This record gives sequence, structure tokens and C-alpha cells, in this order.
Amino acid sequence: MRASRTGERPKPRTRTLTLNAGFFVGVGLVLALAWWVHGDEPPGLRGEPDFAPLRGEPFLVVYGAPSCSACIEEWKALRSTLPGGLRVVHLLTREGTGPVADAAALEDWSARLRVPRAAVLPADLTRSTLPAVVLRDERARWRFEHAGPWNDEARARLERALRLEGALPHAAP
Repeated sequence: MRASRTGERPKPRTRTLTLNAGFFVGVGLVLALAWWVHGDEPPGLRGEPDFAPLRGEPFLVVYGAPSCSACIEEWKALRSTLPGGLRVVHLLTREGTGPVADAAALEDWSARLRVPRAAVLPADLTRSTLPAVVLRDERARWRFEHAGPWNDEARARLERALRLEGALPHAAP
């Protein structure tokens, strides 16, 4: 309490809490860190199908478009290097502002890739760079992404991500 004029009772000191931008930034960072540590999956891309049925083990999402001949060639190169048992989902994206793939387009894409029809899903999105590949963990969180031509560096990064997710055995020391 502060001293006051003589004979008067001292008034209690009032304190005011001042919140500045730094406080709010700090709270935001703490909340973001808590979210990250908790491991909630980020939302998928707007227009992707629901991947809830695929959760439980890692899976690979391969993006393609009907006119993307490079997507077919890249899939052939990638397919031979994937571990057996890894689930793969092929998303057939829209062509620019074109419509979402219909059943006939999905059937055609399945035949062109030589994959089961159930592995090809329509996606109401466009990808600026195709082909593109995303590895998702057992909770559908992104763990690896590569867009463009497949190369040795991308293959090595995917192998590391697959090992971290338990989809490949760890290399012997």
C-alpha cells in the first residue's frame, strides 16, 4: 500500500493487467505446440475424399489427371520400388475447371495404371504439378510429399519416410 496524506487511510493499490501482442503470440505458440505434440492430423486438401477408412497403417496417395501421361510413366517407375503390402490410393484430379471424374473416367484411369478400380478415387481438386505423391501415416497425417518427376533423391526420401512409419524394415548397421 502506498503512503497517503497524513491522517488519511492508505488506499489499496490497484493493479491492472495489460495484455500486449507478445502475450497473445506466446499463447498461440503454446497452443500450437500442444496441438503438434498431441498429434492431431491436419485437415486434408479441400476436395480430397475422406481417408478415415484407410487409417490404421501408412498409405501412399498418388495424384494424377486424365491427360497426364507422365503420371502413368512415373507410377510404373514408382510401383516397382514400393514395399509389398503398402496401401496405395490413386486420386484422379480435375482438369483445370473441368468436372470431377465420373465412373467411366475412374475405370479408364484404373485400366491405364493397371490397379484395382477400388484404389482409384475422384478428387475435386487440381494439382499444379503432376505427378505428385504423398505418404500419410496411420492417422492420415502427411509424412512425405514429392511433386514432379520421380528421381533417386525422391526415392531415398520416400524410403526414409517409409522406414520411420514402419512400412519398411530398418537398414542393418
